[in-house]
Amino acid sequence: IVQNVIARNGGSGIKAHMPAIGAGSMIAQNTIAQNAGDGCELSGFAAGTVIRNNVFFEDGIRFDLGFDPTPPVIQTNDVHVTSGPPYLSWLSDFTGTYGNVSMDPRFLDPDGGDYRLLGSSPVLDRMTSNAETPFDLDGLPRAVARDRVSKALQDLGAYEYQPGPPRPTPHVSAISNPDRVRVEWREYD
Repeated sequence: IVQNVIARNGGSGIKAHMPAIGAGSMIAQNTIAQNAGDGCELSGFAAGTVIRNNVFFEDGIRFDLGFDPTPPVIQTNDVHVTSGPPYLSWLSDFTGTYGNVSMDPRFLDPDGGDYRLLGSSPVLDRMTSNAETPFDLDGLPRAVARDRVSKALQDLGAYEYQPGPPRPTPHVSAISNPDRVRVEWREYD
């Protein structure tokens, strides 16, 4: 499961029982946000399962019993929840280890369903060198430095921050009366 936005579902973002035999599975470069259940709820999986370079926003990760004795590789994820623990499982909390963090990813407009990153996001340039795709979900190149000059790592989640001219605003309102018009909008960066 690579490079998706999984948001606002009535249940968990990803819920799966992984096979106990065969090659491990990969969950990478996803933005999983604001689901009613856990962001990722897994039970049982083969050695070699990898969960990396994802953003879980207001959704935790749950691992149920039934795993291979070798736990999954959980690397360079942002698991940010506003209440409760980020990891619900027999495994330990991975925050602060293997590049995993728990910070508000600072999306453009999560309440409006826009999960692209702001220029001030703490998940910019955090991805491991094991990136799965050279382009983000919008088809734009990965590993773009904020100043377009410095060397950059890829951003966590499904979207790469793209600096440059302002993008079209999704929310514009106008109020008019006979002698003037007042326009309001939300800036991106």
